[in-house]
Amino acid sequence: MKNTKYSAGLRAFIAVGIVAILAACTPETKVAAPVEPKPFSVSSVKVVVAEGAAEGRFEDAALRAQAVAQLEQELTKQLAAVPGGNRKGHAVVTITTMRLKAAGARAFGGVNQVTADVVIKGSNGAELLSGSRITYADQAKNTQIAVNAIPIGLLINLARNADDSGAGEDLAKLLTGFSGEMVAWLKL
Repeated sequence: MKNTKYSAGLRAFIAVGIVAILAACTPETKVAAPVEPKPFSVSSVKVVVAEGAAEGRFEDAALRAQAVAQLEQELTKQLAAVPGGNRKGHAVVTITTMRLKAAGARAFGGVNQVTADVVIKGSNGAELLSGSRITYADQAKNTQIAVNAIPIGLLINLARNADDSGAGEDLAKLLTGFSGEMVAWLKL
């Protein structure tokens, strides 16, 4: 009988020891390798609009010129902050689609969008980074709120988007979002 009592206590002790050892083990976590900075840094940005790229409100040439100038300033500031090598690169951004819907159209699902082909060139004109198509779309916020089958969310969006459009915030959101996409692409 002593043998049974002793072996049950020994088994309990071994089980507690195994549980303690297993509890001390932590799963191996894999750390992503750091992304190597590009061997170049972007020192200047040139934004051009391709023929037929302007849609919606940007048919107004003065407003299109203002948007392109603001985008060029935003990209120059954002891309200069991306770490890179000593070689100077020049970004050529060719806008193929630029659309900014009116506030009412955005409330019902319209999209503010910029699509551009991007190439980074060196001072000698050689491509440092192959061309890529970058798109940013600022989708209207459809909040799906309905009361007695009346789409209240659309009315809320109409007011919100009309306010953004009138204050010029819709343009700022679009250009800032596109700049963010460019920075993310450059860091890949």
